Amino acid sequence: MVAPPISYKVGGKQYVTVITGSGASGGGILSTGIAKYRTDYRLPRRVLTFALGGKDKIPASVVPELKAPADPTFVSNPELEQRGAVAFGMTGCLVCHGWNAIGGGSAPDLRGSVYPTHGEAFLAAVQGGALVSAGMPAFPELAVEEIEAIRQYVRARARQLKEAESQPQAAASRKAGAAVGGETFAGDWEIVVDSPIGKQVGKGAFKVEGGKITGTQSGSQGSVDVQGKVDAGHATFSGKAYTPFPISLEFNVTLDGDTFSGTMKTPFGELPVNAKRL
Repeated sequence: MVAPPISYKVGGKQYVTVITGSGASGGGILSTGIAKYRTDYRLPRRVLTFALGGKDKIPASVVPELKAPADPTFVSNPELEQRGAVAFGMTGCLVCHGWNAIGGGSAPDLRGSVYPTHGEAFLAAVQGGALVSAGMPAFPELAVEEIEAIRQYVRARARQLKEAESQPQAAASRKAGAAVGGETFAGDWEIVVDSPIGKQVGKGAFKVEGGKITGTQSGSQGSVDVQGKVDAGHATFSGKAYTPFPISLEFNVTLDGDTFSGTMKTPFGELPVNAKRL
């Protein structure tokens, strides 16, 4: 529910009516918080009325599957992707299409769109207004180079989505025989975070005692003290970084010998993480 409810009485009986659906307000800017609900702009908006004793049920809605399109010509270019990430935010793309290109329900999730895989089609939609009738405004003031940088960024985000699709769920990937209590997480690690602006390499130094993990995760922007718990080769730990404002980082990883993998949850979405022992 985005809009406020109204309450009224008819024949002595009180009713409460609300408008539901992603709508235009907050669907993009709040997308990372909404993402776990997997809403979609194609789902129906409804006017719902509630009353004591009401027995009607809402029809079930099927959320369209989000899958990255085939993009065989994609070649990573971290510098161009970083420029595109900045342009995506500064030109207002995120207002509708979401932080970190994670759709919040008010517009298509571009990670699953075929438009970014075709340069001419993407240019026609963004600069030429080819999709104005579908609600996508034209941005004729944007230079071709800027649009191409945004396209590269969105393609990189789609590639990350595709890689995430191919990774088994952490719970399913836990292996029998992993050290109970996660003792083998202890030590020094090289940690690689697959961010929207390219792979960010850092280090981790962890200690494990009695099912608890503590340590430091460091990268190019500083270090974070983390703490959490381990259980049968699986670890969850978190910490707070200041860049310069405080942001929380939450790791959810699974051990596999001298490597571990999983995700790092940030205010901008969940990012793939891989590590190897140093």
